[in-house]
Amino acid sequence: MILKEIYTALHDQHFVASQYEFSKQWLGKSRSYLSSAKARQRTPSVDVLLALSTKLNSFSSSYSKYALPFEGHTSSMLSQLRDRVWKEIMARYAQ
Repeated sequence: MILKEIYTALHDQHFVASQYEFSKQWLGKSRSYLSSAKARQRTPSVDVLLALSTKLNSFSSSYSKYALPFEGHTSSMLSQLRDRVWKEIMARYAQ
């Protein structure tokens, strides 16, 4: 599930502390959204993916402005996550 992948990557880099925080701040949903989606094996809507992509893009841009030179890989990781979300969105429209 793409949301779990993105959550794990952000959590591993300490950008998000919990699934609750991810659901509210990164997806714009209720705090139980991710845990509920995982339990029910739901595919996220395009609206949720767009919200996530927008947040990743914004965070990546802001982060790259203030990152130290050795933190460039983190900005790149955020951009890669955004691109992964966009691939998912585009795959939906290709069907």
